[in-house]
Amino acid sequence: MSRLNYHHLYYFWRVAISGNLTQAARELHVSQSALSSQIRQLEDSMDTRLFERVSRRLVLTDAGQRVLAYAEDIFAKGEELESLLRRGVEPAYQHLRIGMLATMSRNFIEGFIEPLRDNPRVRFSLHAQGMASLLDGLATHQLDLVLTNTQVPVEDRSGPWQVQLLDRQPLALIGPPSLAFHSDFPHGFDSVRWVLPGPGA
Repeated sequence: MSRLNYHHLYYFWRVAISGNLTQAARELHVSQSALSSQIRQLEDSMDTRLFERVSRRLVLTDAGQRVLAYAEDIFAKGEELESLLRRGVEPAYQHLRIGMLATMSRNFIEGFIEPLRDNPRVRFSLHAQGMASLLDGLATHQLDLVLTNTQVPVEDRSGPWQVQLLDRQPLALIGPPSLAFHSDFPHGFDSVRWVLPGPGA
């Protein structure tokens, strides 16, 4: 018997898509403490943390991102089933399956999907995976589109897809006050020690 409690999963999903425990509790007509307890029980049943608190904000962990992708699928299918049973017809909206690199900025993802949330004719689900799995999902029609902040590998550029630049993300350089950044950067920084993101970060 599965130990997954779909009631707990639904509460997790609502908190994850709102990004705010107080707002989700208000929308669900439950107390914040009750909602926190439901999510904690889900985390205990899965033996993993789904959220981290960062500066009073709830941020999804890597595991939380993966669970959210499944939850989006599950509850989108539930809405389709309700529509089918209620009206006897397929729902009059498009379901987009969006793949994304798990390392992408949450702010960028939220900005991308914001117009979709306001469109009653569109439902979507998010799937956080590695690049190879994302491209495979496109090739096998399990995904409709993919968001990535890295180049498509050279050996995969001839695949059955096209690439479109959507946006550019700023990159910040942070250093001590004694390190002056000049307009001719990066010249003159050969001897500086750098801390850089690792591959896939």
